[in-house]
Amino acid sequence: MISKLRGKMKEEKGFTLIELLIVVAIIGILAAIAIPQFAKYKKKAAASAAQSSLANCISELAATYADDSSVTTWTCSIAKATAGSPVTLTLSTSTGQVSGTVSGLKVNGIDITCTISNNEVTCSPS
Repeated sequence: MISKLRGKMKEEKGFTLIELLIVVAIIGILAAIAIPQFAKYKKKAAASAAQSSLANCISELAATYADDSSVTTWTCSIAKATAGSPVTLTLSTSTGQVSGTVSGLKVNGIDITCTISNNEVTCSPS
C-alpha cells in the first residue's frame, strides 16, 4: 500500500500550496520595493527633460542675441510640458546672463521648478 502511494506521488507533478504562497510573497516584496523607486526615477526624468529644454532655450537666446543685440527676450516651449509652457526668458544686456526661476511647469504630470543662474539650469520636482 505504501509503495503504491509513493509511486503515485512520484508520478504527480505540480507545486504545493506553500510553494505558491512563497512565490506570491516574494513577488509582493519585490513590487513593494520597485514601485516607489520607479516613481522616483519618473520624477527625475521629468526634471531632466525640463532642464534640457530650458538649457536649449538659453542657447537659442544667446545665439539670437549674438546675431541681433536688440533681442533680449526669448519665448520657447518646454518638451512634454502640459502647464507653464511656453516660458519667456530675459537676457541681461549688462552681464549677458539669463537668471531667474521658472515655476508652475508640469512635465508628464509632475510639477517642476527650475532655477536659472548665470545661464546654468537646475530643475527639481516640487
